Amino acid sequence: MFLAIKQGNYAKAISFLDYNPEDVNQWCDKEGRTGLIHCAFIKEEGKGVGLATALLQTGARVAHRDKHGLNTLHYACIHQRKQLVSVLLNSLDCHTNAKCKRTGNTALHFTAISGNADIAGQLIQQLQRYHLSLEVKNRNGMTPLQLAVSATSRVNSLRQERNRLKPSSAPLKLKQSKPKPKIELKLRPVIVKHVGFIDRTELSRLDSLRGMAMTGHRLARSADLVGSCTWSDTMPLLWTKYTLHFW
Repeated sequence: MFLAIKQGNYAKAISFLDYNPEDVNQWCDKEGRTGLIHCAFIKEEGKGVGLATALLQTGARVAHRDKHGLNTLHYACIHQRKQLVSVLLNSLDCHTNAKCKRTGNTALHFTAISGNADIAGQLIQQLQRYHLSLEVKNRNGMTPLQLAVSATSRVNSLRQERNRLKPSSAPLKLKQSKPKPKIELKLRPVIVKHVGFIDRTELSRLDSLRGMAMTGHRLARSADLVGSCTWSDTMPLLWTKYTLHFW
């Protein structure tokens, strides 16, 4: 059933009731939540109300609590499901002032926190109809009215702080600098013409140009390469060395 509800296949979820309707309050997930509690999580409230109505007609209990001590009415108020709250309040086992076991909050406490005036009106009307107290205190000793005032003051203080920190004028749009074009350095072999002697200065420049500018690795010094070689032997040796680094 829970997988069908999660997938949005509510017709399939209702079909489970045809097989074992007496187990409607025993089907629980790991958190101890029944199918009726899951109706409060359905974003399309109309479909959630339709499924909840079918479950209630089969015998689903509003008073069932999960492992967190919350029942279906609590979750409906937390998620501000106005239509679902109206359906639940008409159930025989719906106790409007039922407390959450951990926090001591009632449905009206959760509504005061969320600030939904429509749901608050429904709950207050129900409590007055059955002469129930509107001043139930939670474990912190706060009534729904005190929670509402506290929540309102927190919202106002946050709004004031946001307005105070708001810049007096809209921030200027910084001009985005255009990315600099990449410079590709294409080197061609340098041919040095010498007649019968070695130009060590030119070889050193070639070493620096290709070894450091292109690869960041310093190659062997030209003087070490040439040694006692003649110029006709030195150029092929150097060119082979550079070729291994670049291609």
